[in-house]
Amino acid sequence: MRKCRLQDHPVIAILGLPNTGKTQLFNQLTQRYELVANYPLTTIEKNIAKLKVANKIFTVVDLPGFHSFFVTAEEEVYVRQELTTMRPTIIIQCIEAQRLKQSLSLTAELLELGLPLIVCLTAVDETKRQGIKLSSQRLARALGVPVIEYSALTNTGLEALKKAILKVGIAKRAVRYPLPIEKALKKLGSMLPEDMPFPFLFARLLLERDPSVWQNNSWLAREGLKAQLTEKIQDFILTYRANSNRIITEKMGSWAEKVAESSLSREGQLKEIRLQRLAFVLRHPWWGFLILIMVLTIFYLAVVGLAGFLEDLLATFCFDPLSAFIKELLPQGFWQDFLLGEFGVLSLGLFNALGTILPILFSFFLIYGLLEDIGYLPNLAILLQRFLSKLGLSGRSMLPIVLGFGCKTMASLMAKTIPSRKEKLIALYLIAFAIPCSAQLGLVIATLGHYGLLSFFVYLAFIGLVEVLAGIILNRLIKGERRADFIQELPTLRLPKLKALMTKTIYRLWWFLREALPIFIIAAVVIFFLNYWGILAWLKGLARPLVNGWLGLPDQMVEALLLILARNELGAGQVLKIAQAGQLSWVQALVAVSLITMFVPCLANVIAIIKEVGLKTGFLMLLAINLTSIALAGLLRLALSLFYGG
Repeated sequence: MRKCRLQDHPVIAILGLPNTGKTQLFNQLTQRYELVANYPLTTIEKNIAKLKVANKIFTVVDLPGFHSFFVTAEEEVYVRQELTTMRPTIIIQCIEAQRLKQSLSLTAELLELGLPLIVCLTAVDETKRQGIKLSSQRLARALGVPVIEYSALTNTGLEALKKAILKVGIAKRAVRYPLPIEKALKKLGSMLPEDMPFPFLFARLLLERDPSVWQNNSWLAREGLKAQLTEKIQDFILTYRANSNRIITEKMGSWAEKVAESSLSREGQLKEIRLQRLAFVLRHPWWGFLILIMVLTIFYLAVVGLAGFLEDLLATFCFDPLSAFIKELLPQGFWQDFLLGEFGVLSLGLFNALGTILPILFSFFLIYGLLEDIGYLPNLAILLQRFLSKLGLSGRSMLPIVLGFGCKTMASLMAKTIPSRKEKLIALYLIAFAIPCSAQLGLVIATLGHYGLLSFFVYLAFIGLVEVLAGIILNRLIKGERRADFIQELPTLRLPKLKALMTKTIYRLWWFLREALPIFIIAAVVIFFLNYWGILAWLKGLARPLVNGWLGLPDQMVEALLLILARNELGAGQVLKIAQAGQLSWVQALVAVSLITMFVPCLANVIAIIKEVGLKTGFLMLLAINLTSIALAGLLRLALSLFYGG
């Protein structure tokens, strides 16, 4: 992906609360595609692209969602630092009508930056269907900035937004504070360096005693400045004996409530109540788990049925005829083996990726994307919170762990939003240890499809059990602060849009092919020559006491474990091939898929873990994961053999 430098052009920053359509707007404005989902913190780092409007080029930056410049979580620190660094020319704030009042509190802060501001009302078609009528004209008059109604479904408002970008002027403050606070803010602002961006914002944060305002701020680190500012703040506190934080928050809140009431002409409740009831059922301790079992069963049937159909279709009309044609062209020997043998570049690499793994991932990504767009995953996180809280994890850890079933790397990066180091370590370990990513889980389902639905639920029960045990042990071993309370806004349940769902599915498949296909081909070449030179047979002999003895698996699992080192899907795909060849019993299949789930995380996930916790801690974590996975897989074999036979 070509990088777009911020300093090349005027910068437009897209901001807003989490899950308010920022990335969707970014995609349609810039004609780029970043993943969009109906849950908060989908964007965890900035996205950058160019936008051309009437021969003028802008750099558009999509930043993670946040609630306030006053820091309560790491995403607020990140957004504040990014804004300070990039110094945007224009800000676009995305607001959903259902969350108007909460969004307006952030609007009040954005108006204090002294920058041009455009408000973009997102999901307007959905809010109208729910009976919520919001007057954009009244809102624009109250804010003194352009307010554009935007629909991602129909692209309504996109051209109006582009015109507003060219015409928008500097916004004015909307909230005024009591005179002593205004004077204190003016004095603090005058003491700040002239080259410091957003002086009013930082003056307010200093007066509110934001705990992180002194950190990573070179302007405030200048000699003697901190002492002078601290003295001025103490003088204000001693003189007025007022809680400036509470006063400022109340002023912003009352202003936001007044503007919201004047702009909302009617709010229908019936559909909203129905959706709330449905969401409650998804989180119910009994009905929620019944629905989860239904969802997992649908996953299993979709992957086994649809993926199997697509795989047979591709094999019959594409890869089998192509393989036969190539075999006719090439004589038996080295080149035929190199291309189409057991470890051939085409058979194990290209055809395996396109003909076996791609249909499975298509089926899985389609169902997973459907659950994302509906808004099921955050409700699932709340459902599981009752159990995961026993592991020392708060609500902030729930969503990264649940999203690990989509992409473990992105889930690990999202764990940076967890304020407690203890919680972060536990969450990262659990994500890397026994949570299969989407590609891996799809292949596991396809493998266990040869052994019946019961095998899939036995697998889930085992993986769930070892996750819980690992969490309990880590909670006892790792010393640290108590769990922090956390309240997460749940997204509105939505009917998915077929076009958006297919776009996301195709994007994920393209991402898989772009990232994994070269690795599949290289790994096939490496395995071929390891086999050709006799090294693979030597490795099998070396690993036989562990693989055949402790794990009770055939020699071919050595190849799967080697391929896992290259990429998880490649190893999981090899287990699928062994199962398709009838070389795994029911017990062996369960042991094999459990082992590859717990074994070495993919390289990208390893890098994400090290990025979050450091090289030493990351290495120890990965070492513990791999040793534990081998031990537990062997114990699973013993237990299953005892109760069910080999």
